[in-house]
Amino acid sequence: MATGIILKFAKRNGYTTVVHLGKYKDYDLYKPLYDDSRVATGLPVYIIVKCDKPEFVRGKAGLEIQKYRVKQKNMLKSNEEK
Repeated sequence: MATGIILKFAKRNGYTTVVHLGKYKDYDLYKPLYDDSRVATGLPVYIIVKCDKPEFVRGKAGLEIQKYRVKQKNMLKSNEEK
């Protein structure tokens, strides 16, 4: 997926930029970001993309992605320590 399409999608919804985080299930996973020095609060927000169709993930589904990412990071960290 072209990052330009994702960036345009994010900007239309008030975000400044996106960061590609990798894969989540069959989706490309992005984190939308604001160009703001204030700390964001609230539930995590992600953009998932499949078949060139981006969509926001918020609420409980966003928390599930967050848990998945923490688990993956912990697995990588434990493998590096071996």
